[in-house]
Amino acid sequence: MAALVPLLLAHLLLCVHGATVTSVATPPPLPVLPVPSYAQLRWQLSEMALFLHFGPNTFTDSEWGTGHADPSVFAPSALDAGQWARIAAQGGFGRVVLTAKHHDGFCLWPSALTEYSVAASPWQGGAGDVVAELAAAARAEGLGLGLYLSPWDRHEPVYGDTIAYNEHYLGQMTELLTRITAPSKASKDFQIPDFQRVGQNMGNACMGVDQMLHHRSLPRVQRQTSELKFHEMLQGITNSTPEARPPPRGEHEVFFSDDMEAIHQRVELHLVGYGDVEEVWLDGAKGDAKKMDYMFDAWFSLIHQLQERVVIFSDAGPDTRWVGDEAGVAGYTCWSPFNKSSVTIGHTTAEYSSSGDPFGQDWVPAECDVSIRPGWFWHASEKPKNVTTLLDIYYKSVGRNCLLILNVPPNSSGLIADEDIQVLQEFTEIRRAIFSQNFAANATVTANSVRGEQDNLQFAPSKVLEDGIYSYWAPQEGQTCWEMLFDLGQSTSFNLLQLQEPIQLGQRVIEFHVAILVDELWQTIVEGTTIGYKRLLLFPVTESRYLKLTIDSARADPLISFFGVFMDPFSSIHSLQNHVKPPRTNSNEVTMLRMAHASVNKSIDAM
Repeated sequence: MAALVPLLLAHLLLCVHGATVTSVATPPPLPVLPVPSYAQLRWQLSEMALFLHFGPNTFTDSEWGTGHADPSVFAPSALDAGQWARIAAQGGFGRVVLTAKHHDGFCLWPSALTEYSVAASPWQGGAGDVVAELAAAARAEGLGLGLYLSPWDRHEPVYGDTIAYNEHYLGQMTELLTRITAPSKASKDFQIPDFQRVGQNMGNACMGVDQMLHHRSLPRVQRQTSELKFHEMLQGITNSTPEARPPPRGEHEVFFSDDMEAIHQRVELHLVGYGDVEEVWLDGAKGDAKKMDYMFDAWFSLIHQLQERVVIFSDAGPDTRWVGDEAGVAGYTCWSPFNKSSVTIGHTTAEYSSSGDPFGQDWVPAECDVSIRPGWFWHASEKPKNVTTLLDIYYKSVGRNCLLILNVPPNSSGLIADEDIQVLQEFTEIRRAIFSQNFAANATVTANSVRGEQDNLQFAPSKVLEDGIYSYWAPQEGQTCWEMLFDLGQSTSFNLLQLQEPIQLGQRVIEFHVAILVDELWQTIVEGTTIGYKRLLLFPVTESRYLKLTIDSARADPLISFFGVFMDPFSSIHSLQNHVKPPRTNSNEVTMLRMAHASVNKSIDAM
């Protein structure tokens, strides 16, 4: 028996050694809630959207139309949605967002629910559809499509009657998100529409709002609808005649699949819809003429039902929020977490919208809206902002964990003006010049800890040199000091820092600072608070070979997906004032979370 002991020990050691070799890779860190949805993540990664304010205001030299302008004023002589989309794509914008209806109530598509639309204008003999043209152009350029449908309608007679107008608004929203139109001969996007879904969704929009709220949870095929109203809407789309329609069954009878089949046989098959809508843009504008209650919950429910990958923008979400100003500038501290239950559309505070909430229960990132011109619509007397102003806005929007939606209004010819195009081209060129060379791209990176083991490549410090947010450095769990050291290989001049977090796992960093080595002492060159999807910080030109990133406090173990240093020769900063300062936080609770770090003045050897 004694002779077997060495053999048993050897076998045990072999098993243990084998287990070590074949051990499962260290699992990734758990997410810190809240986290973005798939649609929100796609939205954030696009970084910028091009806003297009266009309509009768373009021709009447006004910002807020009265709703009484004659439709004949809408007469662009050279409208080219393809030009709009090309400019957006060339400028690095991820989507285009069109004012399908502004406050004046004029619709840029031939709505069946109002006479106040492009159908009553001389443009294309009343047969035009701006939304359809832009949707096709966006698809051709690989861009997403967004639509703004103003809740405030200064033309619609039922505006002021809460139930009637909310029903009207739901109908128009349904037209935009499910509408079918005859494509041009050049279109390659022919498809047979899902008439079952189209019919039922249109039926939902025709219901009374009170019915909508009570029946939206029922299966689609069983939802109650007004067949007469449905066919009235369908007639405006297919040009079918009343005689061709089956007789109405009553106000609240159910529409089943056999009815859809009958419609399918009557309607031309080669039709194409507006396609996927990636963003619906709303605001709470009402004016002071009439009292109105907007039933936002019913609107949001319908929008998400009709477009499953859409994000909805408003003052308070539900998917993305207004930043609180129209200057395109986010708060120095900007959290994507937010409490939707604490705000109502039209009554959010600018400070809360701008900064977000580190204790928020919902993921609602901010969107920064600003116009390239003083006004939102084109005016011949106005000039665009210069390129350095746009660059500064970019740093304070995209560079503060937000999406930038830049308005570039087409002119009265239906084209983006040459002077606006020139500024956009310069904006693209200087961003490319700045971010084409990351001086840390080939740096040697070390950290004071790595998740799993120090040589664990899955979460290695070098991961922060890879573009994007899907690879990242993760520290060992339970640490209270998080530091990364960068050796650039040689002394290098730079004045711009870029940091990113893998936001798919939540937003974590509360405070951080970056230092350079000067005479064997670490000298802080820039401090910051939140990072989120992207943080860009500009500071006076400095020169060093060694940099150190210190995460001073975080909601959980911090994760860094990107670190880069660049040179911006176009912006001027002459002092450290307002760039190295006590970081701002959102609340006393966050301040109490601040964690001490003990190596601000370390030498390289000590590190």
